[in-house]
Order: sequence, then structure tokens, then C-alpha cells
Amino acid sequence: MDIANNNDNVQLLNGLSDDERAIVRQILLDVSENGKSEDLTNLYYEDYEEIPVDLETFLCEEQYLGKYTNYGKDIYETWRKELQFVHNPINFVDQWAITGCLDGSVKIPMLDGTTPTILELYNKHKNNPKNNGKDTIDYLYSYDVNENKYVVGELVRVFFTGIKRVYKLTLDNGQEVICTANHPFLSKSKHWKTLNNGLNTGDSLMSFRREYNDGYEVLVTEKECKLAKQYTHRMVAEYKSGISENNKMYEGHHKDFNPYNNSPNNICVITKTQHKKYHAKYNWKYNENFKKKALESLKNSKNISSEVQSDRSKKRWSKYTSKEERKQYLLEIGCTQFSSEYNKYNHPNLLKIDKQEFIEYAGKCYSKWQVIEHFNMSRRWVY
Repeated sequence: MDIANNNDNVQLLNGLSDDERAIVRQILLDVSENGKSEDLTNLYYEDYEEIPVDLETFLCEEQYLGKYTNYGKDIYETWRKELQFVHNPINFVDQWAITGCLDGSVKIPMLDGTTPTILELYNKHKNNPKNNGKDTIDYLYSYDVNENKYVVGELVRVFFTGIKRVYKLTLDNGQEVICTANHPFLSKSKHWKTLNNGLNTGDSLMSFRREYNDGYEVLVTEKECKLAKQYTHRMVAEYKSGISENNKMYEGHHKDFNPYNNSPNNICVITKTQHKKYHAKYNWKYNENFKKKALESLKNSKNISSEVQSDRSKKRWSKYTSKEERKQYLLEIGCTQFSSEYNKYNHPNLLKIDKQEFIEYAGKCYSKWQVIEHFNMSRRWVY
């Protein structure tokens, strides 16, 4: 072994003790003869409190990354080889990036309605690599492959990976994407493909499709050969509160009344009743056209509903002359409303309500609407 020709190595060896030099010589001898050294491995893991598992275990086992990599099956072979090289203690790698890259000119749709380029996001985040508060986080659209729906994504970091060869990918709608050959794209068959691994002319990719219904943004995906639609603000409301976006009792309200700004910072979750009241008050105060129509509607209204309800009540109570008879009638109605036979056809939600719980809760409420929202009841039942 001729190691004296390298000045750096000579200086390094001169700074070692006799025992340390003996260990270095043994390591070099083991590596030259066997390609590996047990002493080097022991030195490499000496500072670890717990010896890490091998790379394959980490990538494939469920308690690590297994459930995110389809137990290792979704990792490209080229990536696997690169990972093995980087994590080999003999190879000293200072900085490394394996993921595909996009050009800085590519625009990224954000949930707040803006569409900045990657370069603009990079300049914004390079001086603030860590988001120290929820208000400083940028939110974007993400796609859950397992659930087959859009979800809220948090932008963690934008980083520069160097100057690389890029390619222009042209779609059938005329849009273009500039990327490296190993940037992954999700196909309609739910497989990730790259320009250098599986992506060919004519392949169908998952599209980012948006529509607008009454001013609100709707995300469209294909699910079981059918079009599935998600309201963006309801998706964000579920992200913030944990309440399912399909729950009709709660809604997402835009704080700035801008339906295009669906950032979680701009969405608050309130009940449907509260939402209607809030918008009615806002429109009454700021929308002169709404106020004019509301006044005309009140002026021309004959309140037919009240008249019909009044006649119905008179007929109903005419059968019961005394207070005792009316009291008995109310008790019978109460029992009927909680009976399974009645609710089977009228109010199936009441089958799940405990009668005693209902009575106790209703007694504490100051409004019937509290009861409706708490038990998810039909409004007709309260009358």
C-alpha cells in the first residue's frame, strides 16, 4: 500500500496516535482484500444511540417507509441503486438529490388563487427554509392516490438542485412542462412514469381540472369511470376541522368573501345556519341590490304559509277541548315521533337518538335550531 504519495494523507496520519494508525492500516488492509471492513462499520455506527436498520428494511417494512412505497415496489431500480451508493459508508456524499426536477419557469397553482413560478417560490422561501407558523405556510393542491381525491398540501421547501439537462413535455391541450428526464408524472393508471422510464407519446396523465359553480371552485377527477367533483373550500374545511366535506351541516366560509381564495388561512368552519345568517347580514349591509330585492319580496309577500299553518292548527286543536286532552295528545305525538315504525319512513336519523338524551339536551337549548343541528334532524320534525 503506497499512501505516502498523498500529502493530505501524510498530514492526516502524522496527527494520529500509534494505536489509531494501527486501526487505519487494518481497515485499509481489510478493504483491499475483502471490499469491506468490520472495524470501519463499527466506527461508522459508534455515535448512534440505536443502530439504524439496513436500507432495504427501511424502504420496504411497514413500520418505516413500506406503506408509502408499496412495500418497496414503487421505487425505481435506478433510485434504489443510487440510494445504496449514497448510504454506503465507504462513499462520502456531501449533498445529494435523487428526485426529478422542474424548471424555474413552471407555474404552480396555489390554494390562495395565485399561480407563482417555482423561481418566485424559491426566492420567497430561500431566506425562510423553515415555516415557523401556520400563517407563513404556502398551501397547494395535492392528490391522494389511495383515496383518489384531492387534499390540501403544505409547501415545506423549495430548493435549487443545480444546472441539469431538461426536456419540454408538450400536452394535447397545448400546455408545456419543462422538467428533467427523471421527474415523475402520475398516469391515469395510477402509476408513476418518467421520460426515461415508461412515459411515451400518447400516454394519458392525471389532469388538474377545475370548474366553477355559482362562483365556487370545483375540482374534477375520474373515479370508477365517472366524474367525481369536490368543492375546494369544503376540502379545505375538512383539512382544518376534521369534519367530512360531505357533512351538510357544516360549511367553509371565506373570511374575505373571495371564493377564489381557498387558503386554509382564509377558510373558517361554521354551521350551515350560521353561514346563511352571516352572508345575509353582509349582503344587507354592503349589497344594495340584495337589500332592494329583499324589501320588495317582503312587501309583496302574503305569508300564505302562516295562514295555512294557522288553519291546520285550529283543526287539530278543535278535537281537544280540555288541557288534559291536549297534554295527552302531545305525549302520544312525542312517543310516535320516537317510534321506529314512524321514523323508518319519515326521520331515519331519529332512530339513532336516545329519547332521554334528546329531552335533556332540548331542555338546555334556547333555540330549536340548536336541537336540529346537534341531532342532524329534519326541520319539519321540530314543527
